[in-house]
Amino acid sequence: MKEKINTPRKERSDKKRDCKPTIPVALYQTLDRVSYITMQPIKTVAETLLEESFQSDVVIEYFAPELMRDLWIGNKMFVGHAVQNEFSGKVIRVPHPKTKLNMRLKKNVYNQLESFAYAIGKTPTSTAGEIIRVASQETPLLQRHIEQRIMDTLDYNRRQQLKEVLRFIHECNPEAVQFSFLNLLDSIIAKFRSKTNSLTEAVDTYLNDWVDDEENN
Repeated sequence: MKEKINTPRKERSDKKRDCKPTIPVALYQTLDRVSYITMQPIKTVAETLLEESFQSDVVIEYFAPELMRDLWIGNKMFVGHAVQNEFSGKVIRVPHPKTKLNMRLKKNVYNQLESFAYAIGKTPTSTAGEIIRVASQETPLLQRHIEQRIMDTLDYNRRQQLKEVLRFIHECNPEAVQFSFLNLLDSIIAKFRSKTNSLTEAVDTYLNDWVDDEENN
C-alpha cells in the first residue's frame, strides 16, 4: 500500500485578505452616507476608495513627506527619505470616538497596501485607515466617486428635475450661498433617509413634495 503524501493546498490567486483598520466614527458615518447615496455596502465604498487611491497622484503626494523608503506606484517612483519621519511607532493613533472598518482586499490591492505601508514605516492596517481618511477629507477622490455613482444611479429625468430645483433655489435666494448638486442631495438625504430605502426613493419623495408645494402656492 502506497503511503499517502500530503501536499500543501495551493492558495487561490484571487483570494482576498481581511483588513480591519480603526477609523474615526465621523469618517465611518461619512462612508455610511456614501453607501446610501451610491447603494453600495460600506465595505465596497471603502475598498473602492482605497484601490483608487493607489492610482491617484494627489493621494500619493500627500504622503510624500512621510516616505521613509522609495515607493513604486505603476511606472512612477516616489523618493523616500533616509531618516525617521516625525510620526513615532508603527501604528497611526486614531482619536476617540473610533470604530472598526471591515474590508476584504483583492491580493493585488493588499500587495500595494503592504508596499505603501513599508514605505511610510507603518502597519498595513493603520496605513489603510489613513489612506481612506486622506482620500475622503484631503482630496476630491470621494466626491468624484459619489458624482460618478449618482450619474449611474439617477436617470436623466431625475437629474434634470433636481437641476430645476437648484435653479429655482438660486433665483429665489440670489444673495444666499450657492447650493451645489451635492449640497442639495445631502439635504434630501438628511430629510428622507429614515423614510426611504435608496437615494432614488429619497429623490422621488423630495421631488413629489416639491411639486405639491409649488402647486399649492
